[in-house]
Amino acid sequence: MRPSFHPIVYKALHWLFMGVVAWLILFGRLAAA
Repeated sequence: MRPSFHPIVYKALHWLFMGVVAWLILFGRLAAA
């Protein structure tokens, strides 16, 4: 049983993950400043 993800769902999860990482980096820089 291999999980089959739709390209839309996979891309949405990918962009969501990238967005979270970007916000963590941004807040990290603001906190360090």
